[in-house]
Amino acid sequence: MNLIKNVLVTNVLNLTSAGSTDTEANVLDMKGYEGVLFIANFATNNTSTMKGLHVQAGSSSGGGDAVDIADSEQTCTSTSGGVVLVDVYKPTLRYIEAVIETSASTLDNRVTAVQYGARSVPTTQTYDDDLIIGTSTGTI
Repeated sequence: MNLIKNVLVTNVLNLTSAGSTDTEANVLDMKGYEGVLFIANFATNNTSTMKGLHVQAGSSSGGGDAVDIADSEQTCTSTSGGVVLVDVYKPTLRYIEAVIETSASTLDNRVTAVQYGARSVPTTQTYDDDLIIGTSTGTI
């Protein structure tokens, strides 16, 4: 199986400055997908105020009615280069968004969403991708 053609990868948040409030990522439409894996990268995280990621779901494409998904909160335990994963399988509401829990010392966060279980494949990526078959060596 080739992963690129069976998932949709979307960069849903680039947070490059410190903040004191939670930051919501772009809302994802889950129609046609079984689940989504959120990958949050924390470049800097203060040990006294560890922050993380949780997920919300709702029926509105704008996220206005989104509520927290139970047990979706994961805390970053690394002070540098930490990664947090949250996987939502078969959500009961159509629209999903990740929320980064920020603090004045939480800098340079990124959240990537990998929607999987596509009912219609191959999926079309929103970025440049390259499928490599085999491992022959040579010029890149």
